[in-house]
Amino acid sequence: QRLRFISRALPGAVFRPQSQLFVGAKRAGQSSGMTDKNQWDEASEEENDILMKRLGHDVDEGDDDDDEGGGISLDQILSLKDRFDAADVDGGGSLDMQEFMDAFGSIINKDGSMTEDQIARLFMQIDANADGGIDWNEFSTYMLMESQSNGQVSAKKGATFFLPDRVGQNQDVEHWHGDYADCILNEPNTAQYITCSHDGTLRIWASSTMALARTVHYGSGWVSAMCLLQKSGRLVLLTADARLKCYDYHTWELSFEVELLTPATCCCSWKNKDDSEFLAYGDDMGLVTVVDMTKGLKPHRVAKEPPATIQRRKGPNWEAATQRQVHTGGWVRQIEMVEDLGGLVSCGADSCIVIFQHPFKINPKDKTQVEPRRRLQSLVRGHRKGVRAFRWIQSHKLVISGGLERDLIVWNPYTGKVVMTLEGHTANILHLEINVEFEQLISLAGDGVLKIWDLRNNECLQSVTDWRRPDMRPRCFVFDAPRHRLVCFGKRSQVLRINPSILSKQTDITHNARVVAVLYNRMFSQVVTVAEDSEVCIWRPGNGSQIFTYIDIDVEPGSFVTCATFDDAGRRLLTGDHAGRVKVWNFSNGACIKTLEKPRAADLRQEVTGVTCYVWEDHRYIAASSWDRKMTIWPDLSEDNGSVYPYMQMQVGTDSDLLSIAFTNPKCLASASTDGSVAIFDVESGYKKLTIQPQTLPGRSPRITDAAANGLQPHKLSVEKLLFLENKNKTLVCAGSDAVIRFWEGLWMEYVPTSVSAVSLSKLVLALDAKHWPGNSIVNLTTDPENKLLVSADEGGFIKTWDISSYDWAKPHESQVKPIAFWRAHEAGGITSVDMILPHPDEDAPDAPPIPP
Repeated sequence: QRLRFISRALPGAVFRPQSQLFVGAKRAGQSSGMTDKNQWDEASEEENDILMKRLGHDVDEGDDDDDEGGGISLDQILSLKDRFDAADVDGGGSLDMQEFMDAFGSIINKDGSMTEDQIARLFMQIDANADGGIDWNEFSTYMLMESQSNGQVSAKKGATFFLPDRVGQNQDVEHWHGDYADCILNEPNTAQYITCSHDGTLRIWASSTMALARTVHYGSGWVSAMCLLQKSGRLVLLTADARLKCYDYHTWELSFEVELLTPATCCCSWKNKDDSEFLAYGDDMGLVTVVDMTKGLKPHRVAKEPPATIQRRKGPNWEAATQRQVHTGGWVRQIEMVEDLGGLVSCGADSCIVIFQHPFKINPKDKTQVEPRRRLQSLVRGHRKGVRAFRWIQSHKLVISGGLERDLIVWNPYTGKVVMTLEGHTANILHLEINVEFEQLISLAGDGVLKIWDLRNNECLQSVTDWRRPDMRPRCFVFDAPRHRLVCFGKRSQVLRINPSILSKQTDITHNARVVAVLYNRMFSQVVTVAEDSEVCIWRPGNGSQIFTYIDIDVEPGSFVTCATFDDAGRRLLTGDHAGRVKVWNFSNGACIKTLEKPRAADLRQEVTGVTCYVWEDHRYIAASSWDRKMTIWPDLSEDNGSVYPYMQMQVGTDSDLLSIAFTNPKCLASASTDGSVAIFDVESGYKKLTIQPQTLPGRSPRITDAAANGLQPHKLSVEKLLFLENKNKTLVCAGSDAVIRFWEGLWMEYVPTSVSAVSLSKLVLALDAKHWPGNSIVNLTTDPENKLLVSADEGGFIKTWDISSYDWAKPHESQVKPIAFWRAHEAGGITSVDMILPHPDEDAPDAPPIPP
């Protein structure tokens, strides 16, 4: 008669072996019912303690000795089951508020310190499906989950220094390079990464989202090196067919093109104290050329054919340039200006690192060669083969280099001697970067292995060898220090960010993955954050302390959470994922109540982009928008568990992805698309009532993004977020890629305006230039329940608040939407979600918790 218990409301939950129930059986010598209310007060001290522990109240820590791992014993479960059954006076299988208090009130409120509001909140936490009653399934699930989570709020994060980040992984395949990327640059002024590949293209990526912004076709020659001219705002490309191309990186127009005498293999730039800008490049013959880019090209000169004595000639196209032999054994692989060392530093195929000044000091024995300040070369402990990369470690005053031998060699540049050797790579070294803040060296080898070295103790902290896809195996990378992340590129990107547990002291980051939602629950006065890796954290907003955290252990490989919201009652958390599913959770204890499935087409992406709940004719429903261009509706029944399938799907379009969803009565469900349109459906019939096409007010024109201009993303009015202002006659507000907030009126409104007719079902009444940071799209909007405030957030991390309390839907005017404040909330990365903490109705009461600013 003993049955191991797995709650039907917890598919995928893991229980300890001691979590067993005697279901439908009695212990020897025990009656099945205690009907005398006074007998509740005869509960043992052990029973009091276990209930108070599980229900979140203070008990003596010393009483935990027999509670192995915080689990509930069989006797305790049986005792609770007896109480529960006896309290169910009407035999309905569930306890209402009064029955619950009769059964357990004397225990959970033993000293009378709990207010009626606190007891009601506890009842609502246990009542996961919000039907006004607690059945044994809900009660036991809550107790078991609380048992498992007890004492584990401060669970340790992984000790790994860099963790994979999914940012930028949701793009179409055609956005990635057709061949492996060879070079990558970080352009901080425009917040972009620039990559080049053998496929003949430059690709520009937004730093915040890793979204492709533009593709530039530079020709057929492979790019061997590139660098930025910061003063003039230009990008220099060196190609294998001996050409130098210079682009304006604001407009991406070709400024000029130079035919070189020999193919250049590396380059760098710097600015002198007199504000003149220089470019240095090395070639495959060991020559280094330095050009004064302030003076530029000679007028009307045509490149000549390379003479036989090429190493003795300087390029004919520059107004002011000098060229000398620096390396004698072949290619120059890297060159940098290091002011601390008094000049340029280069490495090459002759197995040495050369430090030399500029202007060049001529070798008196051979005027075609430079006189080096120092040559780092050791036949015993140094490089025996070509050197491919080096870095100057300013904090340690050392140079570190790597090449074909697979080892990293640390040099004292002032004596020219080897300090030490770092061993660990099994392939040739391709690239090196320095993490100055944490005193680390980051190295990439030809086999795609990335290693992080601690320069304080000369140990390898981490080796990154596992990449999600073969085409993510990197050939190049850049370390973005402000964003605390590595951006690696093969054919496509893989972002690695510093472990939040390491950064927590400086940045208060707590999730290991990108946060997709932050939600304030007014019912329980708690903040809930949801990350892509399905980790959910519950916080006290008053002091920022963490209450509870849990993670979905049943998540499919390769899938991740994409969006989240609360149900109307604020009892349950709904999360949508990349696989097209929606999961319903009791957010208070991590119990998965049910999973909402939908038909999945193999040729369409299924990612859920938005979830909402609504009530129609006393029935509850859950609706979701997804990238298969459909809106899916499920019935939300209290008795549902396990997998639930939809009763209706509505096709929105044929070529536009859905980004946002919102509901308003009477029975109107709206969705926003990447083409800038908004579709409104009747949820009873599934009929599309109208489609709102993107419009602007006279005198306004939308901002055309680089991606749109390049033809990769034809929709320049993409709507990222929409919502209804319920207290403003259900005015529809939306915003997106052009950073304009639009206010619409139409037939969905409670009082239909006179402007709405059978011919014109909607009207754009206000298009407000949000004046966020130039070039940033608005990615999120939110408002308070009374529609007095509006908050807009953009992809650059900026937030703007608006006073809309005086907005008059009958006579709308731009002056009625007043900006309040504008600030940058996140320095690294765009905002994915925004919500407001509003004063609690009882904030003036003595016992009310303080509301943070």
